[in-house]
Amino acid sequence: MQASDLLVEIEAISVNPADAKRRIRTAAEQDHSEPFTLGYDAVGIVCDLGAEFSGFSKGDRVWYAGDVNRPGSHAALQAVDHRIAALAPSSVSLQAAVSLPLVSLTAWEMLFDLLQVPTNETPSSLLVVGGVGSITLQLACKLTGLHLIATASRLETAEWCRKWVPIRRLNTTI
Repeated sequence: MQASDLLVEIEAISVNPADAKRRIRTAAEQDHSEPFTLGYDAVGIVCDLGAEFSGFSKGDRVWYAGDVNRPGSHAALQAVDHRIAALAPSSVSLQAAVSLPLVSLTAWEMLFDLLQVPTNETPSSLLVVGGVGSITLQLACKLTGLHLIATASRLETAEWCRKWVPIRRLNTTI
């Protein structure tokens, strides 16, 4: 454990496409002398603190998307840098919370880092197609003034979009 780490007792993990891709790449490597643990998304309880941490206490429930350069969350305990963890919301179930870190981070970085979408009421449109679409729609709806256009492959998905995003800001196509 490093000085800036939290030691987290893992309560829940998720498996996402990034884990599968990492496993495929790792399986192709010749040298398997070092242990390898998959896992990005996790929710757990802080059970120990490094010497240089801030913002957390033992017993806090945290959530995070881990670091590709360190052992993953598919373990009983994981050391994670406190700077990439946050207090897990108590209003969200454990199962829902663990499904959000990496996909939410991906959507956030796409909207606000890559596309630099303004958070004001600037009239613009955004087309959301598959992938991390549901969380992208939610972030864009809550944090921007964008007119949102979404595609859906099923009636249920289109209905979800219409229910979640105010109709004045959404067009859907099936």
